[in-house]
Amino acid sequence: MSEGPWVFELLRLFNGDACDELRWRDDGDGLMFYVDCSDTFYWGTADSEDLTEADLPELHRATTDACHCNGADVWPALWCARKRGMRPMAAFYRQVLDGPPDSRVPGTLAALFDAAGPARPSTLVAP
Repeated sequence: MSEGPWVFELLRLFNGDACDELRWRDDGDGLMFYVDCSDTFYWGTADSEDLTEADLPELHRATTDACHCNGADVWPALWCARKRGMRPMAAFYRQVLDGPPDSRVPGTLAALFDAAGPARPSTLVAP
């Protein structure tokens, strides 16, 4: 359940390029927030990551890190990857990022995502 000033901080974080990634629902116990990460980790899926007030510091860190690499629009996906400890599928690297998986080029978005988790093999649902 979400109450209090942290919600306003959350809304400020997602203002701008990332506003389409924030989702919410009210299941009767108050607003619940989550980040849309569909087609980031698996192909053709509707996927999301729940977020709470405790996630704010890591959300801020993902925003800062991605913006230093000119990735202001992909920081929500970076946060999801870090929270899951999982890299996006290789197709995400090819379509969205500035390098291939395992690029190991410091200071790139690909390197930030590489650091989120171990390498993943390409599969039918995660090309």
